[in-house]
Amino acid sequence: MSATTAEYRRARLLTGPVLPTLLALAAPNVLLALMQALVSFADAWFIGRLGTEGLAGVALVFPIVILMQMMSAGAMGGGVSSAIARALGAGDVGRAERLALHAMVIAIAFGLLFTGVMMVAGPPLYRLLGGSGAVLSNATACSKVGLLSSFNALQTIAAAVIVTGLVGTFGTAALAGYGLGVRLELLQIPVVFAIGSALVVMVGTCIGAGDVKRARRIAWSGAGLAAGVTGSVGLIVALWPGVWAGLFSSDAAVLDAAYTYLRIAGWCYAFFGAGIALYFASQGAGEMLWPVLAGSARFVIAVAGGLLVLRYCNGTPTDTLRGLFAVIGFAMIAYGAGTVAAVKWGHWK
Repeated sequence: MSATTAEYRRARLLTGPVLPTLLALAAPNVLLALMQALVSFADAWFIGRLGTEGLAGVALVFPIVILMQMMSAGAMGGGVSSAIARALGAGDVGRAERLALHAMVIAIAFGLLFTGVMMVAGPPLYRLLGGSGAVLSNATACSKVGLLSSFNALQTIAAAVIVTGLVGTFGTAALAGYGLGVRLELLQIPVVFAIGSALVVMVGTCIGAGDVKRARRIAWSGAGLAAGVTGSVGLIVALWPGVWAGLFSSDAAVLDAAYTYLRIAGWCYAFFGAGIALYFASQGAGEMLWPVLAGSARFVIAVAGGLLVLRYCNGTPTDTLRGLFAVIGFAMIAYGAGTVAAVKWGHWK
C-alpha cells in the first residue's frame, strides 16, 4: 500500500460521514454473508426433503459447524482488524502490514487444529447432546463435510450447543423444530459480522488517532443499523413463523416447536444484533472486558435458566419447552442490554 493511498483511507475513516463510510465498508461483507446464508438455506431445504431425522441431525451439527467461523471472524479476526485499524489510525502502515501477515499464519494453524479436533470429538459430542441412531449418523456425516467450509464466537455457540442438548430431551421433533428456529438466528450472525467488521476498522482508526467522541458515534450508528436488520427479521418471523419454518418441513410436531421458538425469540433479535455490533465496536476500541462479561451473562442465563426450567417446571412438556425458549429470549435481551451498558459507561481512551 502506497503512503498516499494509506493516508487517503485514513483520512476517510477519521473525517468522512459516518453512515455512508460504515455502509461502504460493510457492503462486501454483507454480500459474502448473503452468499453463505443462501448456501445454508439450500442445505436445510434439501435436508428437509429427507425428513425429520435429517433435520434433527443437522440441528446437532449446525452450532458446531459455525463455531469455527465465529472464532475466525469474531475473535481472532476482530482482534486482528482492531490492531490493524489502531496502527493505521496512528499512521504506522508498516506495523499494519506485519499484523496482516501474522494473521494469515494464525488462521491456517487454527483451521487445521479445529478440523482435526472435531473429526475425533464430534460423534461423542453429538451423542451427549441426544443424538442416536439415524440422527447421530446424519450428524456425523454432516460434520466430515460441513466443518471443512465453516467458521464463527465461542460463548454464543457454547450456549447454543448446551441448549440444543436440553431441547433434545423433548424428542426428535422438538430438536428438529428448534434447529430450524435457531438456524435463522445464527444465519443473521454473518450479516451482523459484516457490519461489525466495518465497526472494528472505523472505531479502531478513530481510537488510534485519539478521536474518542467520533469512535462512540460510529459505535452507536452501527448498533442501530444491526438492531434494525435483525429486529426486522425477528418481527417478521415472530408474527408469521411459517414464512421461515414452513419452507423446510410439513411435520406438524416439528412446525409446532419451530413456531413456538420463533414467536418468542423473534422479539429479542434486535437486542442480539445490537449486542454483537457493539462487541465489535469494543474490539476496535480495545476495551473488551465488559462486553465479554455480557456474553458470559447470556451464557449463564441460557444454561442455568434452562436447567432450572427443566428441573422445576411442572407443566406439560409443551409448557416446559415454551419456558425454555423464553429463557433463551431473555438471555438475548440481557446480552444486548449488557453490551449497551458496557459501551455507554465504559472508559474508551
